[in-house]
Amino acid sequence: MKIVKLFLAGMLALFLAACNNTEALERFATDIDKSVKAESQLQDIGPELQKLESEKVEVFNTLEKTTPEKFRAAADKLLKNTEERSKLIEQEIKAMEHSQEIYESSKSKTKDIEDEQQKKTVTEFIKVNDNKFKKHNDLMNSYKEILKAEKEVFTHMKEPQPDMKNINKKIEVVTKKYETFHKDTNSYANLLKVVNNHKEKITDILNGK
Repeated sequence: MKIVKLFLAGMLALFLAACNNTEALERFATDIDKSVKAESQLQDIGPELQKLESEKVEVFNTLEKTTPEKFRAAADKLLKNTEERSKLIEQEIKAMEHSQEIYESSKSKTKDIEDEQQKKTVTEFIKVNDNKFKKHNDLMNSYKEILKAEKEVFTHMKEPQPDMKNINKKIEVVTKKYETFHKDTNSYANLLKVVNNHKEKITDILNGK
């Protein structure tokens, strides 16, 4: 009888351990959710940025056949547009920095994770999520370079007698920067899918899947 009781007590201990062994992972996952929530502002910034990009193209397309006065007026609009996009980019950078602060802080909670499968899943997530923040930072720096190059173009357009040959050369530089930026943006979008996939694996463990 004592053996049975001891056996049952042992089983109960194992059961309780199984129930509690996701606590550290839960704390980590909670912080990750907070980190993701901090990035929610990007959902508003993206459409605003795209709208400004479209407005820029619309104004730029009117420049081929216009008077010098309208040409300079268009340059003013384009410079203002550049400033507005720059402000949005700074907002996005600030949101991501806040998200990363929460995320970096969450890493300290992974030391309490004892289960090997959980450790492996978290390690894989951290690897891709670290890369996400790095790639996003690279994207923002690339876009800042684009804004800087565009500003040079639009500033030259405001000159009394703009050198169109020089302006066209600068436009070619901007175009090449955009081509690289779009490729990197597509790569980043694919990386986000990988990050979400690894995050779902953590959720599956917490849901007992």
